[in-house]
Amino acid sequence: MVRDHLKSLRSQKRGLKQSIEGFDPDAVAAASTTTGSARAIEQEILLKQIDVMICSLSPSSERDRNRTIFGLYYRQGFTAEAIAGIPSIGLNTKGVESVVFRLTRQVRKELVEGKAREHNSGMQKGFEVPGSL
Repeated sequence: MVRDHLKSLRSQKRGLKQSIEGFDPDAVAAASTTTGSARAIEQEILLKQIDVMICSLSPSSERDRNRTIFGLYYRQGFTAEAIAGIPSIGLNTKGVESVVFRLTRQVRKELVEGKAREHNSGMQKGFEVPGSL
């Protein structure tokens, strides 16, 4: 009984009772950062990069759904079960977990590869062969 009560409180805290009508991932990203600080600016840039990655990695038919799932899960703190309970998502809990896992893996891979590309391009610019001008 106590466990159910605590789970209920936790689910409310994580947004189970919230509606996603009119959910806009862009508005959430903008509202979740405090303007002005360097950390907030870096976070906003990273969130926009991740959003672009999700859009480029997702088929056009799933793009909006994937952005919504990712935003609800990571930015709003919804559980996979809560997201699966939203009729417009059209997935069960396992399906939502699969989308979150796949997108997370793809975004991490893109971020690591992007840093490697930046590092390699910086290394190439730093080395010049003497007399090659």
